[in-house]
Amino acid sequence: MTESRAGLIFGLLAAAFVVASAGCSRAPSTPAPSASGAQASAMPETATLGDAEVSVSVVPTSILSDTVAHRYGVARERNRVLVLVGLRAGDASRNATVSGRARDLRGVAQALTFREVQADGFVDYVAVAAATPPDTLRFELDVVDAAGQRATLRFSRDLAP
Repeated sequence: MTESRAGLIFGLLAAAFVVASAGCSRAPSTPAPSASGAQASAMPETATLGDAEVSVSVVPTSILSDTVAHRYGVARERNRVLVLVGLRAGDASRNATVSGRARDLRGVAQALTFREVQADGFVDYVAVAAATPPDTLRFELDVVDAAGQRATLRFSRDLAP
């Protein structure tokens, strides 16, 4: 993992922690259930594809810095999440085709349209999904590498208000 990628993930986790701990007093208390959910939403989902690793992060666009939002070509909006997919073998990017969909708790599905973004010497695939917190999005993503190997990732992410 490069310093840039590690910095991005650390920044996202720090932002999730700040959001989760907002409004805390000096008195000791039991962590709110949403605190672990907010931190978990920033944790990447991973799968193995041949000798490479697929990593998927889902992050509310509203918590992205202007620099990161610009890098990935997304607007910082309250009701949107960035879906970021990378395929790496060691420190090298691999090309892939990514498709998928997201479904909310009401059963409303949306197709995710991924586009390739080159940043910091890596190739990533990004899509934006609509979501109105609080909600849970269920994702199903297909990642196909250049050799035709396929990985399907199915996971959920809770979105805190």
